[in-house]
Amino acid sequence: MNTNIEIPSLIDMGLILGSMSDLKRAYEQLKIGGFQRFILLHAGEIDDEMLAHPSYLKNKFPGIIPAFHPLKNGKFHNFELLHTDDATSHKLIFYSHTAHKSLHIAETYQSMLKAHDYDALYISFPHNKRLAADGVIHQGDMSFQMGLPGLSHLSESAVISRDLELAHDIGVQLHFHQISSKRSVHLIRQAKKEGTNVTCGVSAGHLLYTHTNTSGFNKDFKFIPPLREESDRLALIEGVQDGTIDTISTGHYNDNKSSINYLRAPITSMRPEIIFKELHSNLVEKQIIELQTLINLLAINPRKILCIPMEATHHQDNTCG
Repeated sequence: MNTNIEIPSLIDMGLILGSMSDLKRAYEQLKIGGFQRFILLHAGEIDDEMLAHPSYLKNKFPGIIPAFHPLKNGKFHNFELLHTDDATSHKLIFYSHTAHKSLHIAETYQSMLKAHDYDALYISFPHNKRLAADGVIHQGDMSFQMGLPGLSHLSESAVISRDLELAHDIGVQLHFHQISSKRSVHLIRQAKKEGTNVTCGVSAGHLLYTHTNTSGFNKDFKFIPPLREESDRLALIEGVQDGTIDTISTGHYNDNKSSINYLRAPITSMRPEIIFKELHSNLVEKQIIELQTLINLLAINPRKILCIPMEATHHQDNTCG
């Protein structure tokens, strides 16, 4: 890797923590990896504290962008915080993820309407475990061999189909946190052609690995969404190449090194400090994608989506949203 490459500071479009105790370590690793800003989507018990004191988190962890969870127990709440928190340096973010619930079209519709009213970015994590009987691995040969419950691509594509239809009708700015399947790439590519205001992300691991990496119950590759087949990985790379996929995000971060079995092991992802290096070595140096494409995924496109200006030392592009 050429260490003389000059790139803008990176932006992580979505960090998910298992607990508050992981935040400090994740923050340190993000900084090492070149990420100066990151969206904190979810952190277990931290949610209520984060919503009650977003300024505290911003002061303690400079560069953090807390997402706002508009619905709690089916009701809107804490909207007064939107008028006290300083979000002038970036787009206001609404986040939605209901993995253990049904598709809840009515609630999603109301949340998107509210996001549209506030000119907010609506981030959706397209993953629904109820559609796959609480699966923990891609539904296929590996899940059968390992005797583990599988996650069909339907657990993702059904949520994407729902959100695309609603966003197209409402006109809200929609971003999918991470996608993992060729079907998802197809749906989002088609929606962009139809004029839907949608962007999407992928994890670095999904561009580099497949479900075969979980062989032997390797907990280092227990991702959500799960690593899928080689045809899915290639479709994701094609989505990066043609602009269907806009960003890369860390996803689940967990510093738990316990030796519990695969089924009970925490969700994880690639460590943020190695993301740029591994993508550069495996995709750019092998001429699968251009260096500028990688920079766009990790630095330029997140700024456009979040309405964050470029640093003064780099080309200024005021395109937003």
